[in-house]
Amino acid sequence: MPSRFCVAAARGLMAAGIVVSLAATAAATPLTLTNAGFETDEPTAGMTFNGLPSTTGQWEGDDSRRVTAEQGIAPFEGEAMLRFLSSANPAAGWGWASDVWQLIDAAPAQSVIQAGEALVTFSAHFNRIGGNTEPLFFITLRAFGGLPADFPLAAESPLATANAFLTSDDDPNTWEPLSVTLLLPPGTTFIGVRLAAKETIDDTPVPFEFLGHYADGTSLTLTPVPEPATALLVLSGAAGLIARRRRSRSGQF
Repeated sequence: MPSRFCVAAARGLMAAGIVVSLAATAAATPLTLTNAGFETDEPTAGMTFNGLPSTTGQWEGDDSRRVTAEQGIAPFEGEAMLRFLSSANPAAGWGWASDVWQLIDAAPAQSVIQAGEALVTFSAHFNRIGGNTEPLFFITLRAFGGLPADFPLAAESPLATANAFLTSDDDPNTWEPLSVTLLLPPGTTFIGVRLAAKETIDDTPVPFEFLGHYADGTSLTLTPVPEPATALLVLSGAAGLIARRRRSRSGQF
């Protein structure tokens, strides 16, 4: 991570009107999040013993479905969105949230992961019908070692984890964004991302616990974080640019 000197220098540069990104020397590394906008129909209700996925590249979890515009809510993007239905699925019992997971292969980013420089961000948008409905959504990012096939048993034993929560408004015309960021530890071989609507009002186990709760517009980005030495070079170059500008203004070169 950048030193205090780097951070202080960056603040000074921004104050001088020059914006410097500490990740400017490394391009963003894409990771494959499949069906990010839920435009492709797939059986999102998982069929393992606890409903969790055991392979990469598909959404699985509690009872949910792909839908088009309904109940006064249009998709955030495209023609479809995910609707949460209940905290259960055909293979597992009732829980405290309707959650849907996807596993992502981290192999394309192994060089930055093993260097401890892999910063990943997961984002999504949420919406719900108005009235006295469950207001809380959340997302999760987890890093795992081993194989995706291990995930149904290893879901609660990650190498690292991060969560973000949203208490949503009851305006069906607004989609609200939510994002979470995690530094992947060395040894990460795959990533788990979760979308969820949480039970907060009525925990009665019925087929449709959530009356109108939706997710759409998800994304996943991995940005390499430069080592401190590289960050210092970037900041030093920018500091030199500031000095040159000041000399130019005073008639010196």
